[in-house]
Amino acid sequence: MRTTLSLPKKRTMLILATIGVVASGPASIASTMHPPGVAGQSSPIAGTVNTAQIFQRSLNIHYGEPIEDVEREAARSFAAGTLSHLPVFTRPGGEVIVPLGQVLPVLQTAPGNFSVVILGKGVQPASLVGAPSAEWVVKETTAGQHPVLEIMPRFAGIKSSIQIVATSPHGFPLTYTVGLVSDTARFTPGLSFYRVHHVIVQRGANVSGEVTAPEQVNPSVLPIAKAARTEPHVNATHADLDWTAMCFTGDCKPIQPISVISNNKERMTYIHLSTGKTPMVLARNKAGQSLMVSYRMDGHMLAVDAVPYRIDLLTGNWNHLAEMRLTNKAGE
Repeated sequence: MRTTLSLPKKRTMLILATIGVVASGPASIASTMHPPGVAGQSSPIAGTVNTAQIFQRSLNIHYGEPIEDVEREAARSFAAGTLSHLPVFTRPGGEVIVPLGQVLPVLQTAPGNFSVVILGKGVQPASLVGAPSAEWVVKETTAGQHPVLEIMPRFAGIKSSIQIVATSPHGFPLTYTVGLVSDTARFTPGLSFYRVHHVIVQRGANVSGEVTAPEQVNPSVLPIAKAARTEPHVNATHADLDWTAMCFTGDCKPIQPISVISNNKERMTYIHLSTGKTPMVLARNKAGQSLMVSYRMDGHMLAVDAVPYRIDLLTGNWNHLAEMRLTNKAGE
């Protein structure tokens, strides 16, 4: 026998009225509603960086310095396993440059000011979603074969995100995801990206993933363990010990040198470290411009194929970056 459960009439009308109010809610509140978390996660799984706060722990690229050289050096260290995460770079004009796919950038914006998002050269955007027009002004343009988005919030204190699906110059799919947040005054003028092309860490492969013959490979691109063995046999008449070391940021103990010696005849610098982990190496001249140098690790000895004015040793990821700065006033 089937039993029918009847609800009190007043209670039934109350439930129906509640459902009607929810169903007829205005569509304009959709952007302010937060979906339930998935598997206990209510925030993006990837690490996030706010573009207005990253200047405190990023690597600054000096004015006029070729950014491609700095990015290429970071890519080499990442391919060799020296860095667990590619670093975030900043420029004096307020531009923030993040590694695509490594972190989720949150673009700091403010009403009355446009911030630009610059995609990679030759990238072809296929679709853009997010940033509802009721809250954000989004304009699309192109400059120097780079797709550019110009974004401005209509109000302060709002949050959103944009996701761009695009095709790379080589026909591969790309996804750009950018968080958006607005403030009353603070804003980031520009946000751009760099990326490592299909990194393959093996002999005969470079950082772009294009396999080449062993004799055509740049030794500095190979895994450090494969590099040629170098012993610091330096004639005393050619030795230069006039190096100073300063911990620029972070915990520098793993990269604090025990000794630094240069061979002015062979133009080599040998850095004795306390560990065998290879740091990322950035060399600069007296003008502050970056120098392309190769380096290799042999045990605890780091050999740099130059005697520059300054050598920066870096290790860690974007959130726990350590930088040891070595300076030689007689360097080039």
